[in-house]
Amino acid sequence: MALGGKTTSLQYIHSRIKNKSSAKLYSVKTEEDRTLFFDFLPITIPSLNNYKVKLKLYTVPGQVKYASTRRAVLAATDGIVFVVDSQSNLIKENQESLKDLAENLKFYNFDINKIPIVLQYNKRDLKNILPLSECKKNYNVKNWPDFPTIAINGTGVLDAFFEIAKNVVVDLIKNKKLSAPPNFAEEFVLYLRDIFTDEEQAEKEKIKQKGKENNQEKGSELKIIFPASDNDTGDQLIHQAVQTNMELTELYNELEETKSKLEIKVNQLVSASKLAQAIVSELDLKKIFKLASDSLKLSTKAGVSILLENENGELTQSFIDSIKEDYLMEIGRETGNNLHYQVYNQNKIVVMYRTKNTELYKLLKKYHPLVKGCVSLPLKKSKKRIGLINLYLFEDIQIEESTLHFFNIMANFISIAIENAKLYSTVNNLNKQLKEKMDYIANINKELEQKVAERTRELELKNKQLEGLLSQLRMIDKLKDDFMGLMSHELKTPLTSIITYAETIADGYISDPEELKKFAKVIQKEGTYLSSIVERVLDTVNIENNRLELIIQPYPLKALVMEQMHRLEEQMKEKKIKAEINLKDTLVMVDNEQAGKVIFFVLENAIKYNPPGELINIYSSIENNKAKLYIADSGPGIKEEDIEIIFDRFKLIEKLEHHKRGLGLSLHLAKRLMTKMQGDIYVTNPGGKGAEFCIEFKKA
Repeated sequence: MALGGKTTSLQYIHSRIKNKSSAKLYSVKTEEDRTLFFDFLPITIPSLNNYKVKLKLYTVPGQVKYASTRRAVLAATDGIVFVVDSQSNLIKENQESLKDLAENLKFYNFDINKIPIVLQYNKRDLKNILPLSECKKNYNVKNWPDFPTIAINGTGVLDAFFEIAKNVVVDLIKNKKLSAPPNFAEEFVLYLRDIFTDEEQAEKEKIKQKGKENNQEKGSELKIIFPASDNDTGDQLIHQAVQTNMELTELYNELEETKSKLEIKVNQLVSASKLAQAIVSELDLKKIFKLASDSLKLSTKAGVSILLENENGELTQSFIDSIKEDYLMEIGRETGNNLHYQVYNQNKIVVMYRTKNTELYKLLKKYHPLVKGCVSLPLKKSKKRIGLINLYLFEDIQIEESTLHFFNIMANFISIAIENAKLYSTVNNLNKQLKEKMDYIANINKELEQKVAERTRELELKNKQLEGLLSQLRMIDKLKDDFMGLMSHELKTPLTSIITYAETIADGYISDPEELKKFAKVIQKEGTYLSSIVERVLDTVNIENNRLELIIQPYPLKALVMEQMHRLEEQMKEKKIKAEINLKDTLVMVDNEQAGKVIFFVLENAIKYNPPGELINIYSSIENNKAKLYIADSGPGIKEEDIEIIFDRFKLIEKLEHHKRGLGLSLHLAKRLMTKMQGDIYVTNPGGKGAEFCIEFKKA
């Protein structure tokens, strides 16, 4: 059908290709009619599952009088998009074109029922058009895939193109019995879609280029002009002319592709040459990394990451350019699968692209959608791995064997440069060390004098330290003597009382039952006191020597307190002391026997220093999984400077006034016991009136 929108559709497809330099639109025409022969658009997919796919899109002249030309163009077709003019007054012309198509296909032994065909119902933006249902009824008698389109703005054009492309690939795989994977056609269409810009971007480019379309078209299209001649009307001559011009156009396209590849090769050679020069002249690692990155990026827009092995054989990021972090390391950290090591351990060039290492490619695209692919280049020196270069591509390039060969050469150059820089650094360090040795030898006498002086000072310091240690030993010896003397005194006093009262009873001087009872109570009291002193000394020795075994289990805090209150009931009555108790019902993790001793020691201490008739306040609280027991007396309190002393047995003995009864081991023992039970004991109000102790237990 003439002027139905075939050329406009092809121009729209061309306008949506991202890299137009790799897909030029060619027009071959006579001077009078630009659709006399054909328009030609080649689209190449360099590598897809080891297949190189090249689409050759032609338009054919629509006028009926050029049937021979149409027939010539259809000679080697694999699929057809038939563009229908949707205007209601052109039904007959469209049907004649369809009939002509069927005859031309039959001429070449093509079966119209088998060859892939897609219909475009074009010009759907006009007013006098057939409804889609009428279009289907009049034109789609074979039930081909069909699409409503508006070629001038591209509506539906790409959908029709993708459909015919997929159907052609499916047909070729079937008829040629190609060993392609089952999902090859779907992957092919996905790849094909990716080489086109999205509609929003296409619209921006259209606005940007508004008013320049004609000039741009002339600059990007090959137009071969053949003067029209009245003598050139024979079918054979037209067929020959069409075939010749098709071959010339394809040849010209191949020359353009070869030219483009040569330009890439020249850039690669320039990059390799610059890097080779840098290897000879540059020994600074940072500058080598930058030169390497710039050289690799001459071929394509990309981000570069260089990872080098450290002394432990681990890959560390040594350089990045145009990215914030190595993407494989980042994804490996997010997913926990060490992607960079998976690639590194393959010890070869690894390409992550639509058609190679697709799982890695999909993972890369998931985290970084703008990345078009990745080429990982191992860095080796004498077959030993030293690192990895990851080249993250931000534009589509044809990753062919020659490109990989270039990357491999560059990686070898970079490896040599890195090793040279490391060797230079090593030699430089050796030179520095040699100079240091020479300086050392030159200044040996001076250093020896300094060392003698230092040794002398060290000996003097050690002598002072020994004197200090000797002084400490003497102090400890004195403390030991004091402790033994104090202990002898403390043991002698109750023993004397016990012996005296026992002898008095034994000699029969006491006959009164009440007096005997008093004497017995004194003996019992002094015996109990004597037992407590021995028990505390033994507990202290056992703790210091890690011989005390604890059985930690839940125990009610209130029961612990009340048990010890009962033991001290007589002492409280003697001093007319009462206790105000406010305890929470809670279980604590303790050895109940040892925890009872701690509470007993603190209560005993409170009774000892509390004025007669005054209250002792006992309460508890729960904080941060801890049960805190507070015992406060109304005594003179504890000075701030004495806080540390009361828990230290040696310092306490040193300060202990011998006329006061007791060894002063209770609080020291309480501190050690609480530490054993993962608790604590401390004074909450140093320097204040009265002493308040807090005993912290682990809550059950």
